[in-house]
Amino acid sequence: MIVQNKIPLYKWLQNKNIYLDINNKEILFNLYNELIKIVDKYNDICIENSYNLFNEFCLFMYNEYVYPNKISCLTNIDDSEYIEAFCEQDIIDVFLKYKNNYDIFKYNSSSYPLLLFIVNNSIVLEIEDNYLSDSDSDSLHLY
Repeated sequence: MIVQNKIPLYKWLQNKNIYLDINNKEILFNLYNELIKIVDKYNDICIENSYNLFNEFCLFMYNEYVYPNKISCLTNIDDSEYIEAFCEQDIIDVFLKYKNNYDIFKYNSSSYPLLLFIVNNSIVLEIEDNYLSDSDSDSLHLY
């Protein structure tokens, strides 16, 4: 029987990358920002709960890639196919970039959890017209 000592989340976040002078939290912050930029490219897809999302992302990454004992599941079934169609390849590219340059994907070599995180935390907006006409923009007031 192999007993594995589990490193706590806060210690794992502070661990330095063996090749660079950067800790896991900084790597995750950069990765998180790249994932957000992918979503931001599309006017009709937006992040739903952005207030504490980075902390949730850190915990999610810890559970998925450090000690993958919890099974994550798709919770946003309604929008999943649409978001996947637009974001999946970009997420795979970002995953490969970080997998090849940083040591944070030890026990799970799939980009699917990153896609799952984005799908579960994003919504598709129902936009009838992507562009406002000139008359619409004249009546638009920001307070």
